[in-house]
Amino acid sequence: VVELDAEQRRGVLRLRGQVGGAAPRGGLLGAALANTRDEKDRVLFCWRGVGKKAAQLCFASAVLDAPAPSLQELPHRGSGATAAWLCVRGYVAEWVQAGEASRLSLTVRDARFGMPVASEEVPIPGDKKDGTWLLSTAGGTTLLVGSHGELAAVQLALPPFALQLVIGAGEAQEASGPLAAIHEVAAGKRPAEGDPSVEELFSAKKRKATDEALATEVLARSCRPTEALIDIVARRRCWASARALLVLPEVDEALATQLLAADAELEACLLAQAVRRPSTPRLLEAALADHLPASLLPGVLEVLLQWLDAYREFTAAEVEEAAPGIPSEVEITRFLSAVADGCLPSLLRLNGDLLERVVEALSLVAQERARTENLHAVVRAAVRLGADGRRQRAHEAPAVEAVLVEL
Repeated sequence: VVELDAEQRRGVLRLRGQVGGAAPRGGLLGAALANTRDEKDRVLFCWRGVGKKAAQLCFASAVLDAPAPSLQELPHRGSGATAAWLCVRGYVAEWVQAGEASRLSLTVRDARFGMPVASEEVPIPGDKKDGTWLLSTAGGTTLLVGSHGELAAVQLALPPFALQLVIGAGEAQEASGPLAAIHEVAAGKRPAEGDPSVEELFSAKKRKATDEALATEVLARSCRPTEALIDIVARRRCWASARALLVLPEVDEALATQLLAADAELEACLLAQAVRRPSTPRLLEAALADHLPASLLPGVLEVLLQWLDAYREFTAAEVEEAAPGIPSEVEITRFLSAVADGCLPSLLRLNGDLLERVVEALSLVAQERARTENLHAVVRAAVRLGADGRRQRAHEAPAVEAVLVEL
């Protein structure tokens, strides 16, 4: 691994070693930087298949951060001869010769686990059955050029891979039913604005029914939560659909924050669901920094402080009985911490009194938690001491009385 020294204009050797592990037996065809979500030094290797699978390619990856990295082989996909492959943004894309000569089957998998994320049929002109394809990628668009002059272009618009992407992902279904236009918007096949079918669904008479029907389909996972769907739900202010989307674990932190940002008046109860959602702290901080408007921060902080005040004045059972669905004190504190880390520049421009109230509330929560932990430790030690004493008395010998007699 060689790093370019910009000042001295020369390469500097950073790491040298040998990749270990069981490598496929075919000839090595190439390697590409995978750039996965959390590992910037992962490299994807490609080998030619052997025997009956000579037309298929084998993939394995390794993180080049040690002198002896180990290969991790990706699972083999289905049958079919691979016409071309490409590694882009942490994904490996394979174009396979489909049954029809005028089509290529595109399969997209993540470059670390080999889990399928998307698939599509790519039409190609002419009657091409074999030959070599040349690939070129720029700005997220890949151009395929065949040896006989065939051209095909594919635009990949996939977020960084996470297991959330494949939760609830089933087989692709054709858009049908009264919400077919919205399904096509979510799939990127129809524009979200200006389309007569879409505008009709969100007219004054049909908007409420459309929102409820879409929420039902989202919960049934009949409509995949793509970025285009999140956008149309946020812009059309479909709060029932937004609440349904926030229930799904496959909606990542960035998309959830976009839905929260659409509720500028905090009237749709999206904040409670956003606070309750399980999330990765680092990803939540980045999502809040990128998508939560600074104008929304005072209102969000006020609501969070009111919730903490309620927990301070009443027990958790009383709060849950009076306000079902309110986040727990731990969830509120975790969300406040993410807001503080992700939106620090915007927080510094807020009213000083509001910030003092936030600091005071968090200090009281920390003090109460420390007092509870200390009390729990004392009670636990007392119970354990009592149990140990009883066990010791049960096994000890009868008491013997001794008298000292002076002679």
